[in-house]
Amino acid sequence: MTDSNIPQHTRRRYLATVGTAIAAGCSGDTPSEVQPSQNTTHNPNQSSRNGSDLTILEDSEGSLSDVVSPGNVTYGDDPNWRMHGHDTGNSFINPHADGPSGSPSVQWTFERDIFPTGSLIHHQPLIVDGTVYTYQFNVSARDHTPVKNGNIALIRIDAKTGESETVFTTNGIREKSGTVTGIVISDGIVYLAGLGAVQAHDLDTGNELWTIRLNNSSIGVPTGMRIADDVLVVTDHQHSIDPDTREPTPRLCAVDLDTGDPLWTAPGRGRENDSVIPSFPLVADGLVHHPDKPPIRDLRSGEKLATLPAQEWPSLHDRELYGIVNQGDTTRLMSHSWETGHQRWEYVPEKADYASCHPVVVDDTVVIIESRRDETIEPGESPGRCTGVNRETGERQWSVNYTSKAESEELFWAGFRIADSETVYIVHNGGAATAIDPTDGSIQWQVIPNGWQAARGGALAEDLLVTVGRRGTLYGIR
Repeated sequence: MTDSNIPQHTRRRYLATVGTAIAAGCSGDTPSEVQPSQNTTHNPNQSSRNGSDLTILEDSEGSLSDVVSPGNVTYGDDPNWRMHGHDTGNSFINPHADGPSGSPSVQWTFERDIFPTGSLIHHQPLIVDGTVYTYQFNVSARDHTPVKNGNIALIRIDAKTGESETVFTTNGIREKSGTVTGIVISDGIVYLAGLGAVQAHDLDTGNELWTIRLNNSSIGVPTGMRIADDVLVVTDHQHSIDPDTREPTPRLCAVDLDTGDPLWTAPGRGRENDSVIPSFPLVADGLVHHPDKPPIRDLRSGEKLATLPAQEWPSLHDRELYGIVNQGDTTRLMSHSWETGHQRWEYVPEKADYASCHPVVVDDTVVIIESRRDETIEPGESPGRCTGVNRETGERQWSVNYTSKAESEELFWAGFRIADSETVYIVHNGGAATAIDPTDGSIQWQVIPNGWQAARGGALAEDLLVTVGRRGTLYGIR
């Protein structure tokens, strides 16, 4: 689908929320420069990668071997959970975690007060060095003071005891953007994203290092953030069309990690379910693959180097790219070689019209969630199923009704999967979790803290699984 074929319908509510003019010159496949905010500084000694010596491939079916290495991602072998999705390959797998015990339960809770509007995107708990990190605001009457009305507090929680304390407070993001939509921790620095802004703070002192206003680039809801090779990659959660040019606004922005200086922006195609699940870029081998746009770009220059088929929620595993393609009533799980770009196989679910979020690959099994059309659901069946697909052949190995042991109203909506080396955890809206054996799809256990609500999020490290429930409440499950 080319840019000229983009539907003219648009999410204007984002434009109204941000309340800023659309930047000119950010259409098509040409990366556009972004003006840094007054808070940023320039380092004349900052190195810059030049992608001009790499082969530029115009043929979407051409080989990628000239421009990619064997799928090296950042933080793939990290025992921590420092970004949503664990690593820059969107694996959602912590290979060093043991996961909760055989009969787990909620060991602690941390209540938050996140407003319900847009609550699906405002929860990305992190676990770094035995500490859970989250954020809180508008909590002047609670224990985590001083947090004045309108301010934001970064909170740390002891992963074992659940005891919590305020790390620092800031009103910068709140004043510039209205809320927090994403968080990443790397090398002792925490990056907070909000509507139209990203802010970097020293994790120990809370000192603000830089702030970049993304409004000039029309990055309105920067939910997806990835860090690799001294570059912070930000994707916009919502798709919009410039009302004057009728061109898509930027959805991908690269920022220098040290200075906060913007490097380049590029548009995305957009899709109609963007308000449901955030879009996270895939970063590997010094390259960026936007989850909803074919070009593969150089991480530092933004130069288009090659193309891959546009897929929703891409995941990279051992040089194999997996992604979901939803077109009309047809849903496909597709696998491509990261080295060549050639399709390996595709799996078309039976009786299902929607498969959500990033595929998770454990050993020889690719795990996805399928949603069935109402007219295909038999009495007593659940519309949602968890399915395991053979990684080599693309054939279905098993499919399980993950609501069979509980009320379907409490477990129907499954936001995404998190995994360790042996178990896949379905993280449901409202904080519930279901553990599944990826070899046969058998349900190992289920924990339902507080029923269903439109809120989701999760993190996994050591034996702790953190889920998100009502109004952003965190549940520590082990």
